[in-house]
Amino acid sequence: MCIKATRGEKVAITDVFYGFKSLSVFIRSWIYFIIVLIILFIVGIINSILSIIPYLGAIVAFILGIFVYMFMIFTLYVYVMRASENIVYALKESFNIIKSNILMTLVVAIIAYILILVGVLFIIVWLVTIPIAVVFGAYVLKEIAPSTKDES
Repeated sequence: MCIKATRGEKVAITDVFYGFKSLSVFIRSWIYFIIVLIILFIVGIINSILSIIPYLGAIVAFILGIFVYMFMIFTLYVYVMRASENIVYALKESFNIIKSNILMTLVVAIIAYILILVGVLFIIVWLVTIPIAVVFGAYVLKEIAPSTKDES
């Protein structure tokens, strides 16, 4: 839905079920989900180890969390937009995009984080702020990495 919105296409409620469009799309979705779980597990272990160091650990864990968040969001967008490519390509491309646009990635991640935090603090507002943060990330990716244009 976010990718369609950034392209200026009409978004429909049926787009929510894009992951069930076909067996190959469904399998791609699960591959991405499993990789995200593995990465989040590793980040969780790193954060647990860093929590031993009072302030430095929290700061490093926060920065690591921001970059992992953007890495996974960009990977998802690249993975969806380039359906002919595999997850390894999407991971590499996402890493290269972040590496070449580190300051922009940091700014986008902080803005998205603040939007999500505001939504969570005001209970029901997250229904608005989280989609805005996700569309924002998709739009920024489209602008900083034109090579992620859809092939289909």
